[in-house]
Amino acid sequence: MKSYTVDSFTGDGSDTTFTLSETPYSASALMVTIDGIVQKPGSSANYTVAGNVVTFTSAPSTGMEIECRHLGVRGVKRRAPEWQIDSFTGDGSATTFTLNTSGVTTNNAFVYYNGVALKPTSDYTINTSTGVMTVTFAPISASEIVVRYQL
Repeated sequence: MKSYTVDSFTGDGSDTTFTLSETPYSASALMVTIDGIVQKPGSSANYTVAGNVVTFTSAPSTGMEIECRHLGVRGVKRRAPEWQIDSFTGDGSATTFTLNTSGVTTNNAFVYYNGVALKPTSDYTINTSTGVMTVTFAPISASEIVVRYQL
């Protein structure tokens, strides 16, 4: 089960801007509450969002609890702004290759063998916890294996 990212702050009566731990897709993808009261997003409402900064139209009073709950389903792209690329060279016998990053799933990686895309689960699998990719054949000597993925 996935949980929502929640950023919590405390009002001080003067600050109107608060920096979130991640950038929401839009202001409506963020549920903001002050002392449990839901705030309305937008320039003519209670707050706006620009990048990962929430700006309130007036400073929350001292001691008020501010909660910003990021809503929506996270996709791969949202968690990783750039593609990761790992390259390997076949030796004619090895069938396992360790990615630089663990957490990659078989279906979230694109694997190319000498420029030809391989098919997930039929041609390769990736152990998510260890980052070890296993191909179903031994890539020939000096062949190129490229893995592109996002976390």
